Amino acid sequence: METYLAGNTKRLGRLQNRDGYEGTLEVCDREVREERLPVESIASAMEQVGVFEVLTTDEVAALASSARPIVLGPHERIIVQGNKGSSLFLLQEGGLEVIAKQDGKERVLAELSPGAVVGEIAFLSGEPRTATVRATDSATVIEISAAHLKPLVEGRPAILEQITALVAKGC
Repeated sequence: METYLAGNTKRLGRLQNRDGYEGTLEVCDREVREERLPVESIASAMEQVGVFEVLTTDEVAALASSARPIVLGPHERIIVQGNKGSSLFLLQEGGLEVIAKQDGKERVLAELSPGAVVGEIAFLSGEPRTATVRATDSATVIEISAAHLKPLVEGRPAILEQITALVAKGC
């Protein structure tokens, strides 16, 4: 806040970049520490999540091979309420909190532990994000892009309907 009020835009930019923000407080593309997890490890984590139970072993492996692990620092945001999004995130380790802004006030809706999935509504519908999600301390999430699901859906269109039904049931 002091940096902003002092008008030190260079320092403010560095601080925001370090925290994954652009000048508009949007999450920006930041340097992601490439910690490639073994595909088998990602596939195993995905198989434990209800949303992916409709996929065959080969489909899970294909999706896992294109998934991207992301390491988050304390309070670093992975999803911002109102932004567009086309990825969902599987919490591998650490903790996340889900925050929604209602009537100008932020409210913590949930605290999540490993195995939780966030971002599935925007992932399936293309609608703006309904809440902000950030790491509580630090966390590792696995990003799964809708673009990587598309070839699977083209090969077996029923996947999308089945995943949507599971998300609607709260899996």
